[in-house]
Amino acid sequence: MVNLLFIEDDEILSQPGVVRSLDDPTVATGGTLSGAEEHLSELNPAAGLVMFGQELNAESYAICKADMLDNTGISTHIWIVTNRKPAHRKGKQQPIDASGFWQKMRKSLGRNRRELSEDHIPEITRLFGECKESSRHSPSAVATNGKADGTRSDACYSVPISCLFKNEEFGYHTITVERPLRDESGNVVLATKGKLKDKPQPDANLRDTENVPLSEDVQAYFKREVLPHAPNAWIGDEKTKVGYEIPFNRHFYVFKPPRELDQIDAELKIVTDRILMMIGGLSK
Repeated sequence: MVNLLFIEDDEILSQPGVVRSLDDPTVATGGTLSGAEEHLSELNPAAGLVMFGQELNAESYAICKADMLDNTGISTHIWIVTNRKPAHRKGKQQPIDASGFWQKMRKSLGRNRRELSEDHIPEITRLFGECKESSRHSPSAVATNGKADGTRSDACYSVPISCLFKNEEFGYHTITVERPLRDESGNVVLATKGKLKDKPQPDANLRDTENVPLSEDVQAYFKREVLPHAPNAWIGDEKTKVGYEIPFNRHFYVFKPPRELDQIDAELKIVTDRILMMIGGLSK
């Protein structure tokens, strides 16, 4: 169907910057729209497609809109938020990395290439329900290193997939570090009014921020990390804010040792010899 839409439109296949609109009055989950966008992108990356659609079924329409908003190649994150946590979950968070649970789709749906199998769904559900730390050996975590003698060395790594953290481990105070404003002679400028009257006036150009973990005392952190480098600094208390961040990749990062130096040297020698051979062929 997509091929039929574009077969007689030579302009869209040849001219950069050309824009076309496509309307599907029975859009369903958007297969035609996403397929048209993908097909056109392959034929002419410089062309633009503005898509429209309508659908009677609300659920199908929602799926279509979600597909149009996403499958950029960023990861999908599902947040389960509740104010009725069971006792063993209170005060805790359980990040689960399910990115290794997938199988290739039999047929791509727009930009979607992977899907959860019937085995993956209960496995992920089990991990969440148990609320325990867990890891596994994943095929994606196997590092295969070729050696100079042609043999292979397979190293398998344990990959964390379920972790447990206290809520405060992801929280922090963002403090504003102020430093005094100085005049042309280098003297500290004092404020003449307001709450800072007769106190050093802050220099906006020297203002900085620090994130202090909730588990740590702000003043102790400031004394240890800031004052040794800026003895005349102070905290702008009225600007202090509380924030939370879950650095997902940091907690699920798995270190993979680099290849041995002799292996790298051997590969470089092979490439160098090949280049020399090619240069020799050109000089004949």
